[in-house]
Amino acid sequence: MSLPLANQVRHLYVVSELVSDALPAALGELAVKGEAGKSLWFQHYGQGGLTSSDKIDVDKIRYIKQTANAQMNDSLKNHTIKVTKVSASQVYEVKLRFLNYIGQGAQDFTYRLGTYRAKSTDDAAAIATGLASSLQATLGLQKGADATDINNYKEPIATVTVSGDTITVGEVEQYWEMGKFPVAQMPIEIGLNGVVIDDEYLDFEWATIGEDTPTALTNSGKKIADLEYFCMGWRADEYRGMGYPRNVNTKYMVDPSEDYDLIDIHYFFQGTGISVQQSEKEITFVVPAGDSSVLAAIAEIVGSNKIVEPDEFPERDAGD
Repeated sequence: MSLPLANQVRHLYVVSELVSDALPAALGELAVKGEAGKSLWFQHYGQGGLTSSDKIDVDKIRYIKQTANAQMNDSLKNHTIKVTKVSASQVYEVKLRFLNYIGQGAQDFTYRLGTYRAKSTDDAAAIATGLASSLQATLGLQKGADATDINNYKEPIATVTVSGDTITVGEVEQYWEMGKFPVAQMPIEIGLNGVVIDDEYLDFEWATIGEDTPTALTNSGKKIADLEYFCMGWRADEYRGMGYPRNVNTKYMVDPSEDYDLIDIHYFFQGTGISVQQSEKEITFVVPAGDSSVLAAIAEIVGSNKIVEPDEFPERDAGD
């Protein structure tokens, strides 16, 4: 797969409706223009009025693909800790390791611990309840509050519930704000300390760790809103809020609560003489979920051989 170059850019257009013959005149309208098999370009009406895209040579298009919104959504895991062995007077400890802490990257993580000393009368359910209570206190669960509601935790990075001998630790969606706090999840890893079981044998497997069915999120709209914010850097909003409060606020078109598909056209520009290098570029259209009209209009001009599946990224030709 080709790597991004220093001068590679992406222009993004949010589309509400495709118009065939008329000039786009309402917010979000798009017209697909060109000559079959030779050239392709677009007219779009955005917050700044009518604009035109690059004129693309069809033979310089590497691929075109439409990605459905469901493929861009994330999911959250529920981790289970089932206590299987009991040993009186031993200190049980569960360690939660949060990866990608507050969305800063894979190298950033933090730990939270839950501990409980087992009584002589405790069974597996009592130990699970004690450990869950310790973890809930560590995360700041309000006394008597619903443990399934993340809003009841002072540190909203996970939920902790218990049923019988099983603790469930639920991953939660992190705080998001367009352009400031990215869409992020914190995967959780579970670790157990060792306890003395059966004649001073140190056992690190006094519980069974598993996962429930992941919970699906519908956060693709947030990701696309962030993408629009980023791409506006190529559309004159280079500094995005610099000089506040004396800055110019850019008007955006993506509604983070809505579902969208993405259509990507990856192509290159190649000049002559000393400009024969292939400068990679991309045009992205944000279209209503399930809308195939824009892709169909493009296919009429460029042909279907340029259209690939969402997970395909064709290799560059030898010598490119």
